[in-house]
Amino acid sequence: MPSFIRVGLSAAFLMCAGAAHAADYPTKPINLVVPYGAGSTTDALARLISTKASDLLGKPIVVQNRAGAGGIIGTEYVARASNDGYTLIFAANQTHATNASLYPKLSYDPVADFTPIARLVMQPQVLVVNAQVPAKSVAELAALARTKSDGLSFGSTGIGTGAHLSGELFALSTQSTMVHVPYNGSEAITALLSGTVDFMFYPYLPLKGHIDQGTLRILASTSPQRVPWLPEVPTMVELGYADFVMSSWFAVYGPKGMADEQVKIIAAAYEKAMQDEEIAKKLAAGGSLNIFGGPEELRKFTASEIERAASVVKRSGVTMQ
Repeated sequence: MPSFIRVGLSAAFLMCAGAAHAADYPTKPINLVVPYGAGSTTDALARLISTKASDLLGKPIVVQNRAGAGGIIGTEYVARASNDGYTLIFAANQTHATNASLYPKLSYDPVADFTPIARLVMQPQVLVVNAQVPAKSVAELAALARTKSDGLSFGSTGIGTGAHLSGELFALSTQSTMVHVPYNGSEAITALLSGTVDFMFYPYLPLKGHIDQGTLRILASTSPQRVPWLPEVPTMVELGYADFVMSSWFAVYGPKGMADEQVKIIAAAYEKAMQDEEIAKKLAAGGSLNIFGGPEELRKFTASEIERAASVVKRSGVTMQ
């Protein structure tokens, strides 16, 4: 047989073998690492969306919580894992954008150490004040801060979180003094309700009941445009705070070097999951926006978010050791 025919047949065989391998994937459960604790927003979203993606793949996607150090522990674990397609991460803006600027010696590279697969959800924050704070608008809140020698205080769920950076950015944007008070998880809401802190940037859903009861007052959202569930609430951008978009976002990545065929299969499963009517209803009810994007879109989005986060961190002067 002529050599060029043998070469051609070999190439065709390899292509068919690769296609068969891709068609067989996955052959066992996929481990999805959530770098935050059970019951967190990241955990809840991962379980909601991945349950449907599991059905579409025909194999379980098993959520593993590896929390700690601002998401670093779980994220580093995936960065060092095998790229065989059976270890993924349900990441957030903190792990794959903000930490790169917050930590001078971060133990992983959010770009070089990962394979982008699917961008999924964005969750805007809202700016809320304790009802006893005499500010009915963002402008009045900024003015109030400037009248106080020690400024106003704001709570967050920890140093370097979106809530923290939003408060720092607000202080910079209004040229006023704001005192940051970090808490563990929902303790921040308790502090705001008791008046220990004056205001906070936080996702809407956990605050909804308190807003409806009148114990908290909502002043603005940090989404790019007004969200469907809060059509009467202005955004920080439209109030004159250019580029004040501080929404949390969530995406799926794998370790670097994953096979393209596996990436396409996983991305397709998550895309179909995001189109599911029941999931769409639950996301909207939870104050989340569907921002699905495939591997290349996530690659570009990650790079732009790292750059944007770096600008906020640099301006705020916040660093972690």
